[in-house]
Amino acid sequence: MKRLLGRVSLALTAAGFVPSALEAQVPGSEIPRIVNAIHLSGPAPRIDGYLDDAIWKNTEPASDFVQREPNPGRASSYRTIARVAYDDDAVYVALRMFDDQPAKIISRLTRRDDMSSASDRAGVYFDSYRDRRTAFGFLVTPRGTQADVQVSDDTREDFTWDAVWEVETRLDSLGWTAEFRIPLSQLRYNGSRDAGSLVWGIQFVREHGRSGEISFWAPVLPNVGRSVSLFGELHGDRVVEAPRRVELLPYTLAKLTREPGSTANPFYSRNATGASAGADLKYGISSSLTLTATINPDFGQVEADPSVVNLGSFETFYTEKRPFFTEGSDIFRWALAPEGFVFYSRRIGRAPQAAPSVVAGGFADSPPSARILAAAKLSGKTAGGWGVGVLHALTEEATADVADASGAITSQAVEPLTNYSVVRLSRDFRNGRSGVGFIGTSTLRNLSDARLEFLRDHAFSSGINWFHRFGNNQYQSTGWLVASAINGDFNAINSVKRNSVHRFQRPDAYHIDFDSTATSMYGWAGESTTRRIAGSRVWAAGIGVRSPGFDVNDIGFQSYADLIYTRANFGYRHFRPSGALRSWTFDSNWIPGWSFGGELLRNTLDASVVAVGKNLSTGSLFLQTWLPVTTPWDLRGGPGLKLPMYTDWSLSLATNSRQKVSYDITNNGTWFRESAGYYFALMPRVTLRPSSATTFSFAPRVAWNRNQAQFVRTQKVAGNAHYIMGDLHQTTGAFVARASFAMSPTLAFDLYAQPFVSGGTYRSIKEVTAPGASAYDARYTTFGPNRISFNPSTNRYSIDLQPDGVVDFSMPSPNFNVRQLRSNAVMRWEYRPGSTLYLVWTQARDDGRLDNGVSLNRDFDRLFSVPAKNILLVKLSYWLTP
Repeated sequence: MKRLLGRVSLALTAAGFVPSALEAQVPGSEIPRIVNAIHLSGPAPRIDGYLDDAIWKNTEPASDFVQREPNPGRASSYRTIARVAYDDDAVYVALRMFDDQPAKIISRLTRRDDMSSASDRAGVYFDSYRDRRTAFGFLVTPRGTQADVQVSDDTREDFTWDAVWEVETRLDSLGWTAEFRIPLSQLRYNGSRDAGSLVWGIQFVREHGRSGEISFWAPVLPNVGRSVSLFGELHGDRVVEAPRRVELLPYTLAKLTREPGSTANPFYSRNATGASAGADLKYGISSSLTLTATINPDFGQVEADPSVVNLGSFETFYTEKRPFFTEGSDIFRWALAPEGFVFYSRRIGRAPQAAPSVVAGGFADSPPSARILAAAKLSGKTAGGWGVGVLHALTEEATADVADASGAITSQAVEPLTNYSVVRLSRDFRNGRSGVGFIGTSTLRNLSDARLEFLRDHAFSSGINWFHRFGNNQYQSTGWLVASAINGDFNAINSVKRNSVHRFQRPDAYHIDFDSTATSMYGWAGESTTRRIAGSRVWAAGIGVRSPGFDVNDIGFQSYADLIYTRANFGYRHFRPSGALRSWTFDSNWIPGWSFGGELLRNTLDASVVAVGKNLSTGSLFLQTWLPVTTPWDLRGGPGLKLPMYTDWSLSLATNSRQKVSYDITNNGTWFRESAGYYFALMPRVTLRPSSATTFSFAPRVAWNRNQAQFVRTQKVAGNAHYIMGDLHQTTGAFVARASFAMSPTLAFDLYAQPFVSGGTYRSIKEVTAPGASAYDARYTTFGPNRISFNPSTNRYSIDLQPDGVVDFSMPSPNFNVRQLRSNAVMRWEYRPGSTLYLVWTQARDDGRLDNGVSLNRDFDRLFSVPAKNILLVKLSYWLTP
């Protein structure tokens, strides 16, 4: 729920200040507020924003909103009145927001669900399950921009959830109004007439743009670490049966691709056209369980991933952006601290893991990803209180067409037919204060082609989790256990054991039994944490374990195994305005970690301060010190390498984002002791809002990286491994530009562009000779002129290890230069509720020329002179419901 912290939000950090005005509201002893709703027997109100229908005059008002910030517990400075009615088809909500200066109301017009722009905002949340942990929220700005959100686990918000609903707003001399019609088919609840009267949880929220004041009808103080469990109650004299929900969203798509290429390539076409069709389906299995399915989905409207140069030993994590997988994804979320997840949906439809074999003079046409044939999700909550989430996806066997020098074309498998499955169950007790859960995942591959036997043929994981609140809801204990199993050819299992997660082949990993003939691998992981979530002083203590054989990367994301770690945390939250500050927080951690063999892998101390000024500017400072440890990962399967002590920092400052022109700047850095190197990055950004419907942001970035021990390669000579490092001098420059223009609440245009250049030069080449030496310089031996020579015509180094005048091996220069442009422009028009037209243009430029070092001016010029790959896409979807 961090996304809306400081804006319209139910987000609560696990701490806060209890203001004297509400000291009587002891956490855990709250008496909920109640608002009564009228069941309509006559005509429904007209949704026009005027609130002049007779029904609103006869409906009980909900008022007396209470501030969450800046003055927790005080009455809201701006009066708000909410009213609710319902019939057998929908819930109706009327909100009146008074403002003593209506001409100064901040009303941003943005694309749907865009919460990045500060604006007046108001809305309603329903805990229709009445489980005190799940809610569905509907928010709107004075200009009619909609946002919908699903809340899970009491506090976690998911803005990728979408519903089809109506709202109209009006600005007038008193302030502004909003009138909602939310179909019951878009909510989830147990709608049996045998239940008697209707009782749901409900919350109203308002953000006042000019002051940044956030207020709730049912008080939500920043000291309790909860939100849905603090909702008030909506009472109605009649329960309405949940309607049968059937929604079909077919789509058609046309695409034109123009890109540079060689006419000698039989697969090349300067103008490549294509068309496809597919559909999404939502079907209500019961009043509270929904099946969502997609056939041949296309995600061409999704923003491109940012460019990166990864010189480390771990995989780069990219966030999921595809709508089918992001919507409702919180139910499948199972985090592996500090970096991973048991389920990582980007494994589904991934880039092929095999590369086609191409002979000299030949060509290959390989798909960019394995096409998703079909996927389905079942989610919801049963009448018995069980939360259910089931996902299954099938991706086709991806093949590459390969042409040899004579033009003969054959096909090669590059990714197998694969089934992915995830099952998630949960059960709450004690009115949502305790609960247990289960997860199970499965990856099944059809490895009928021998070329693909380097992959695992099946992988499974299963686990349980739990949480328990106690001590008047001021403390919470959480934990989980997960077991994993992978199976395949012994070469496939050996590949996993040797990869960056495990490194079983390390010569000093005496605690690991590396059986190279095994055709399976098993492991387990777990974590347990107890924390104080309420009060101004908060703390946490926890322990986590990952066995050496634990691996969920076939369907999850994991960077580490063979790890035992503990965490001790202390924090302080101050939410009462004082001096120039509106609020501030302090947080600190001590995190040591060991391998199963007792090696100290991590020993960090960190502290952070975040402050918000009364002028709504913000600032944060993070410092983290890594005490000397031995890393088993840096030599890519070699012995553990002792690292020097170093310090990371991050400093961010930002002006009031509500202004027409706002600025922020971030400085990240790392400083190694013993002159081992540094990293320094500056990321300023300016945001312009020339009108309420237009936003531009420009964010240049420059970074300097000096690493005296950057891994280059492992070289085998006479059966002995030699670990080659280099003194890297790297410069990176990027520029991220965004533009957003909304013509109406349903028609918006967004542009994203990122030119990116990065180059590195290795000033010297060295070998690791004493990885555990106490002094940094003693761990390496730099190759002098009598041991290394460079041939510029071949761009290769020749190295004499002895030295005895005999070249032991040669290697290409590790110098690099990367130039990329990623951009896309998307026009989104919701031409009728639930139905959307997308017009998308994407452009990519890649320049692979190698040069020593980097010159930002030269490389950006070269980048824009490179021929571009352009894709124009038109996608039309149409929402159908009975």
